[in-house]
Amino acid sequence: MFRLLYALLLASLVALSPAPASACRFGSPPVYAVDGSLPDNVAPGAVEVLDVTVDRGEGNTCNSSNSCADIATVYFALSAQDDETPSDSMGYVFSLADGDARYTPPAEPLAAADGVVTFHVVHGGGAIRYDLEVRAVDQAGNVGPATLIEVRNGTGCAIGGGASGALPALLAVAFLALRRRRR
Repeated sequence: MFRLLYALLLASLVALSPAPASACRFGSPPVYAVDGSLPDNVAPGAVEVLDVTVDRGEGNTCNSSNSCADIATVYFALSAQDDETPSDSMGYVFSLADGDARYTPPAEPLAAADGVVTFHVVHGGGAIRYDLEVRAVDQAGNVGPATLIEVRNGTGCAIGGGASGALPALLAVAFLALRRRRR
């Protein structure tokens, strides 16, 4: 009986362990192709931020930051105007202005897919709070002025969610079963 309970407890602990971050596979944002041979020398205008959405998915738990569940997806819907490059063909370059991003945006300009640039951010169960500067980049490589984007989501981890809430309950049941067996 004891061996059965021990095996059950061990199997449950392995099943509830978070996946290592290296097991999480997210594609990198597509890099924007610049053609420096174009004769355009006028920089695009400021970026218009249409929407910023943070999708925490299943990750609003107190799991360690090496879990795939602790990675949020941030969507930036952007638009910019230029004298030569069409609005839907603009690139965007991001830089961290303030806060703890737990993610450093790539230095090269990023391409938008249907006007949206996507990042994946490790939040470790904590709040997502940082500021980015975004600049439009036209096809000739001219860079426009910075626009500040505030990214805010959540206040921290949910109490008792996910494996962190199930593990104490599972240990309590195993302890009670062992205690009952000894009587």
